[in-house]
Parts: sequence; C-alpha cells; structure tokens
Amino acid sequence: MVLRSALRRFGVALSTGVLAAVGLAGPALAAGQGFTITDAAITDSAGLATDSARGLYWTANATTTPGIVYSINSHGATTRTVTFLASPSDVEGLAYRGGALYVGDIGDKTASRSNITVYRLTQLSGGATVYNAWDFRYPDGKHDAGTLLVSPRNHIYIVTRGSGAAIYLAPTTLSTQKVNTLTRVATAPTDVNDGTWLANGNVVLRTVSSLVLLDPNTWATKATVTMPVQQGGDAITTALSGGGLVAGSTTSGVATLLVSTPSSSAGTSSASASASASAAASEEEIDVSALPSPSNNGRTIAISIAALVALAAAAVVALKR
Repeated sequence: MVLRSALRRFGVALSTGVLAAVGLAGPALAAGQGFTITDAAITDSAGLATDSARGLYWTANATTTPGIVYSINSHGATTRTVTFLASPSDVEGLAYRGGALYVGDIGDKTASRSNITVYRLTQLSGGATVYNAWDFRYPDGKHDAGTLLVSPRNHIYIVTRGSGAAIYLAPTTLSTQKVNTLTRVATAPTDVNDGTWLANGNVVLRTVSSLVLLDPNTWATKATVTMPVQQGGDAITTALSGGGLVAGSTTSGVATLLVSTPSSSAGTSSASASASASAAASEEEIDVSALPSPSNNGRTIAISIAALVALAAAAVVALKR
C-alpha cells in the first residue's frame, strides 16, 4: 500500500442505480459517478474510511510527520485537514467508529518493528486534534498488516498478510503506558489489503482479487466474490450513498469497482429472498471474472452479487462484538 509516486491518487466509485437481479447469466455493467482525489498533498494514500455523519471519507498518507488526515467529499475534494502530533511510519488502515477516526500505523514489510500503533482521533473539525495512541505487539512474532477493523463495540482488530496471515484482537481495556498484546482469533487470506465492518454486522475483507464476507462471531467465511484485478486496488469502505461498497485504487485513472452489499435488514428484495432460498449455507463462490479487466478509462463496473446479499442478510450480531 505504500506508494512512492507523487502522481498516484485514489480512484473511487459511488452507487448510481439498481444492480442486476438474481439469475442473470453474467454480471451487469452500470454507469457510475466516480471521483479522483487530486490534492497534491495526498501523495501516498493509505486507505479510506467512511464518515457518514459528516458525509465524507477520510484518508491519510502512509508516512507523515506530523500525522495528518484529510477529509474528502463525494466529489474528491479535500474539505479539511486534521493534524496529530505523532510520526507514523507506515499507515496501512483507517476506520471510523463512534465519532472517532482510527489510524492504523500497522505496516511492517521488513518485519523490523518491535511494536505497531493505532491512533484514535477524537476532534475532527480541522486543525490539531486530541488523540489516544496505543502500542501493540503480536503474540507470535512480527507481522505486516494492511487492515484495521473497529467493531460496533469499539473493539480493535488487525488483519495481517503474507505467510501465517491472521486476524488479531486487541484487549478490551487498552493501556497507553505499556505495549498491549494482541490475541490471535482466526486465520485470514494471505493477501488482505483492507477491510470494513458492514452495518448488518458482517465484515468484508479485500484481497488482491476478491472480496471475502466473514461472520465476526466465528470468523467463518460466508461468501467469496472474485473480482477483476484492479491495479493499485488497496481500499474498501462503505459508500456514502449507502448502496454498496467503494473499492478504491491508489493509481490515478484506473477503473474503480462498485460492489453491491447487503442492507441492514433481512428481506431487502424478492431477488434477495429467492437467492437466500437457494444459496448454500457454506462458502458461496460467485465468479465475476467475465468482466473486462479495468483499464485507464475511468469507467465504473457494477458487480451484482445477490447471493452475497442473501447470505449476509440472515446474519445475527453477537452482543460481545
């Protein structure tokens, strides 16, 4: 996720219509309303987090001194900058929860860091902010990570990548005076670059070529959606429109992917109900490889994944999360 070229930016896409119903021979292509972040200060974008309350996205450079985060509106324009007096070495994940922005300084490609850090920024109106900083170590050695998740109950999870990739949970009570030890809770795909918590309680992880839907109560895989490879495709977050996920690219001009996601209530449509009746309870593979590969024309590809919608709509969120 760490990109050194000052010319690279995030490309993102927003929902503009209804996706294809269940039973179509192949995924539908649909027009979208995308945007590209063009702020010259954002040279090394590390991810996206959705702030629905303010109607904007948050992003940050992978390396910055002091720490700076940027709010981006739905047209790609920077609306404010927020600073915090820290020096992150490799920001690789962002999450927004409960009015606060979590910044994950969790990258460690050379396995040389004795600990990683998560910052929680609590004043986001602009200028300098108050923040918490928690240091973490893994219980089983050093790992590189590209994904920070924060549950509805404000529990912090980090997803590592590479050999032995796994999902780790931070302690419920965090200390700012000592290094906190993470707990390994599940295995993860080897190449997860980002992830997000959905409104209905499920978690989506993004790999190089797929989206993986997980039940956070057991961390079992509920569905896997194969996507065309997206050059520089490192970000996934919920769309401000509320109609899906935004899959972001860190390379300017590359096509962006908009993926339909489940609503927060079951029985969203007759199509979903039909799919629910026929979908297997175990992992569901939905191949969208027939889609044309992304090219440098800025178009948006909408992928219909009704079976994923149906599987997720039946999820029940445990109170402990």
